Amino acid sequence: MKKGFGNKTRNKGFTLVEVLISLAILFIIGSALLALFANSYRDIEIAGKKNQELYRIQGKLEQNNFSDITSREKDLIITFPGVGVPVKVLGRIQTENMKVQEKELSVSVFIPD
Repeated sequence: MKKGFGNKTRNKGFTLVEVLISLAILFIIGSALLALFANSYRDIEIAGKKNQELYRIQGKLEQNNFSDITSREKDLIITFPGVGVPVKVLGRIQTENMKVQEKELSVSVFIPD
């Protein structure tokens, strides 16, 4: 034991106030991290649902199952730098719309004739 000023002795350890302050700081940090993990999990879930819908639409487009997909005639004009004549490709654009988590998404693909 070390002697302080006068007859007071200095014990090693934390006071009750120091322990309470450190617990409060840990609680604040812990609650912030918990909120961060909860939001991250929700965002991962939304991204997974969006990817599932995109894969479903991609499969429909690849299988040429266009019965319920919007189609319109459209010519694609490609110009190359340094070449004066543009290339014109005849075809159509297939469009599929979807709704994921209250957001409208649209996937379009050009299909040459």
